[in-house]
Amino acid sequence: NTRQITLTGSASNISRLWLNGRPIFTDPQGNFAAAVILENGYTVTTLTAEDRYGRTTTITRPFMYAPMNFIN
Repeated sequence: NTRQITLTGSASNISRLWLNGRPIFTDPQGNFAAAVILENGYTVTTLTAEDRYGRTTTITRPFMYAPMNFIN
């Protein structure tokens, strides 16, 4: 029931990281945090990491936002 969420995690052995197509950055230990604003209903997020050899890994997760007046 919260419109803004923060996605957090850690990554290792990567050279670049994107959340929904926009670059995000890690701290020296590989931790990251990025805010996401959820639309009414479903919002799908995509996290993509690339290593120094150009190999990518993608994780996609759906989120559901239902404001109180949207449910009634």
